[in-house]
Amino acid sequence: MTDTSQLDAEYRTFVKQLHGDAVQTITDFTIFWDHFEAYVINGSDMGRTEESAQAEVDKYRSKHHPRLLRLAFGHPDPEVRYQAELLAQRMTPASISAIRAEESKSDSYRNAALNNGRESVGALRKAIYHAPFRDARPEPAYDGKRLAPVDPIPKD
Repeated sequence: MTDTSQLDAEYRTFVKQLHGDAVQTITDFTIFWDHFEAYVINGSDMGRTEESAQAEVDKYRSKHHPRLLRLAFGHPDPEVRYQAELLAQRMTPASISAIRAEESKSDSYRNAALNNGRESVGALRKAIYHAPFRDARPEPAYDGKRLAPVDPIPKD
């Protein structure tokens, strides 16, 4: 076995070892996201108050945000890292939408934030699913800078 093929095999083994935790992270986040999205869209019908909205955001920040960042900065697969970081970034506008939904003059900000979040959840699920099936180990190229671009969100 050559050095490259041995490193590729070790990489695949490492990704497979992390796969269960990555799947649990995206599963838990998807359950949270489904509730969170419905809450932001139908908040007034669900008895949303500023305190309850802040509680939803706090739940994200205390439980889900650290787990997304663990994927973003610790997973060996570059696509998983990119998608996890992008989702973490896109949760800020979605969180603002949850807290300040009643103050918004239009739905464009909220809709853009939720659409971006929904797209990122799906992209991260796909990246996590495909990670164990990559044949070759990607060359390390991370320089510590943000991987994901920051989305422009429409102003109200």
